[in-house]
Amino acid sequence: MSTERSLTTSEQYLTEYLQWLTIEKGRSRATIEAYRRDLTKLLESMKDAGTELDDLRERDLERYCNQLRRQKRAETSIARTSRRFVDGSRTSWWRATWQ
Repeated sequence: MSTERSLTTSEQYLTEYLQWLTIEKGRSRATIEAYRRDLTKLLESMKDAGTELDDLRERDLERYCNQLRRQKRAETSIARTSRRFVDGSRTSWWRATWQ
């Protein structure tokens, strides 16, 4: 009996996106880990809210940013998280994966 769990669709997208950033864009290990950390927290928040990645809308991202503000996160951290998601959603890899 295998104890490995299967990845959710969101986790698969994140894993593939980070691989794409590493291989195709040549991002550093530190950059990849920062992206992983920020985007994982966003995905966890979406899961808690019952929002699927395919259904994510601007209002969901705004809600997440407001949640970070209530946690007293720095505006620079909030902007970085938003930018990482938006940058990811604009890449050809991300668009191809979601279609």
